[in-house]
Amino acid sequence: MCGGGGWEPGEATDDTQMAVHVAESLLQRSGLDLQDVFRRFQRWAAAEPKDIGLQTEDVLANGLPWDQAADAHFRTNRRAAGTVR
Repeated sequence: MCGGGGWEPGEATDDTQMAVHVAESLLQRSGLDLQDVFRRFQRWAAAEPKDIGLQTEDVLANGLPWDQAADAHFRTNRRAAGTVR
């Protein structure tokens, strides 16, 4: 990765960083464990990554369990990824 657009050479985007967490969870848990993926995402978000979407940050930081976090966001905020629902 050559860098550019605010990114240093070798620096991964937030999407890539999250994909790595999914892959690591799949390997370590021998399959999809949504609670584990969510915990990994929460730790990543708490480390203040260089770039994180507002919706993603809200869902990961609202303190709710994985199966309630997005629902709570959409009940109070009708925006998603820059669009209005």
